[in-house]
Amino acid sequence: MSLLPRRSPLASEHRALGARMVEHEGWALPGSYGPDGPGTDEHQAVRHTAGMFDISHLLVVDVQGRDARTYLRHILANDVDGVAGAGGALLSCLLSDQGGIIDHPMVYRLGADAWRIVLNAGCADAAVAWMDHVHQTGGWRLAIQPRRDLAMLALQGPHAAERFWVARPGSRPLTEPLPRRRFTDVAGLMVAHTGYTGEGGYECFGPIDTVIELWRDLVALGVRPCGLDARDSLRIEAGLVRYGVDTGADASPHESGLGDTVCRHDAARDFIGRRALEARPAPCRLAGLIVTDADADEGADADLPPAHERPRVRLPGILIAGEPAEGYVTSLIRSPTLGVPIALARIPTRAAEGTLAQVEMGGVWRNARVCALPFVRRGHAIAPAPPPL
Repeated sequence: MSLLPRRSPLASEHRALGARMVEHEGWALPGSYGPDGPGTDEHQAVRHTAGMFDISHLLVVDVQGRDARTYLRHILANDVDGVAGAGGALLSCLLSDQGGIIDHPMVYRLGADAWRIVLNAGCADAAVAWMDHVHQTGGWRLAIQPRRDLAMLALQGPHAAERFWVARPGSRPLTEPLPRRRFTDVAGLMVAHTGYTGEGGYECFGPIDTVIELWRDLVALGVRPCGLDARDSLRIEAGLVRYGVDTGADASPHESGLGDTVCRHDAARDFIGRRALEARPAPCRLAGLIVTDADADEGADADLPPAHERPRVRLPGILIAGEPAEGYVTSLIRSPTLGVPIALARIPTRAAEGTLAQVEMGGVWRNARVCALPFVRRGHAIAPAPPPL
């Protein structure tokens, strides 16, 4: 097996635009564009105008056949019966028998017996192998087809729709009425009103040449190409989790900010992992932390170590066996929108919003408080910045 990172179908476009390439989950992808390092300008473009991301490293998997619906109701924690007809989508989790997260994909309904799942790059191969195993051992009448013949881009921001309508004349009547998590076909593209930034916009799936053409047309219209640095800061501000960083096999959806992807309304639906979830209440949850100390930036933009070495969180006001309760940080940045460090952290379930906390940053304990997620929605701060000292 090659140790070289995989190349996106849009790799030549990135090089032509001066991208700083980095390795990400086995892929060579833009970290940011230009020589100036972290993509703060790219972040602000998405918050205030429009930016776009190459997301072709995600793996599209089509599931088709007479048993597709029943199979998906078995392997997904969310219930695909909640998708109202073709053109709808939902977020779900694939769970192990122990209730740990294998992945948390978007699932799209293409037709009565046809579905599309978009897997995260870091776990895609393992997730497909697991899906194939369940398929083969259960004798389901369906086909599972990974689609590396497709490319994908995400166009996000308050002016993303207008840019798309100019790039693809005639698309406005098809896309403007789309509510969240619905999709339609536009000029050979599957265009979904979904995203990973906390802003409006579209994610576009299609043949490689068609997506490259759209990318070039959007660049010509002044849409800002954005890299992984901006994607990460945007999704943290939006309170959105990343597989392998905030989620993984060691935690359940309820411990990972994904409790709303579990649907138990149908008591007869025995989805994989259900029994484990019902047998063990979640002792912790994923919450937001906003650092209240002035000038507490050291360590806020560093790559975080493995989970067992993550910065600790102390909650002095909550005692467990006579000692302050603890948790740990899963994601930590200096928020470009709020101007202070913010974090996603796994903390005890009983720690309510407003609870005072301390976060270990750069070897120093910093004061913080627990807050609801998201920090930012549609360009506006939801979690207030700490008052000046």
